[in-house]
Amino acid sequence: MSEALLQVSNLDIHYGGIHAVRKLSLSLSAGETVALIGSNGAGKSSTLNAIMGWVKCQGGLTFSGVDLQTQASHQRNTMGLTMVPEGRGIFGRMTIHENLQIGAHTKTDKVQISEDLQRMYELFPRLAERRSQLAGTLSGGEQQMLAMARALMSRPRLLLLDEPSMGLAPIFVDRIFQLIQTIANQNTSVLLVEQNARRALEISQRAYVMETGEITLEGASADLLHDDRIRQAYLGEV
Repeated sequence: MSEALLQVSNLDIHYGGIHAVRKLSLSLSAGETVALIGSNGAGKSSTLNAIMGWVKCQGGLTFSGVDLQTQASHQRNTMGLTMVPEGRGIFGRMTIHENLQIGAHTKTDKVQISEDLQRMYELFPRLAERRSQLAGTLSGGEQQMLAMARALMSRPRLLLLDEPSMGLAPIFVDRIFQLIQTIANQNTSVLLVEQNARRALEISQRAYVMETGEITLEGASADLLHDDRIRQAYLGEV
């Protein structure tokens, strides 16, 4: 495996007296899609939030060799770290086009921004058809597409996705996972938190299983798909 793009070492996260994440370590190489699966409350979202600098944590965090603990959240975004949070976080009273423009707030090259807007509309044709529509009037699946497109406007080196398929109709779930694969094939690394364990394992190269704040299993996604413990606990198989 090549040198890690993201390295998390002995990560600890506390919320008051609650020890939400314990001594968590994981890594991700450039070009990889890595899944983080586990039940509700396992600490998956907290881990992503810590990587982005949105929650306080202890432990080692490096991105492309840089100590993230010395970087504010907005600096991490400038470095190429971008996250689509659970709940999407779109600006409902702004149009699709305005939301996408906000995604490029770290960029100054107007030609590049225009090219990226065109690229997003090609990647997400459903958004192109509705570019003047208020984001708050979109369906859940369309809002998820917008959140992903807005994140890609910053040209991230690593895209963090927190529960991208949650609450979506099956047709949109299929489309979202297709888009994640397309994004990964365009040389963007992906760290995916997803409750749909089967789909997450099908589109990732490696995966970590989290239970009550700790990594309990890791390995190649193809192997974990056939692991009896995973099949029983997360895939609904006996």
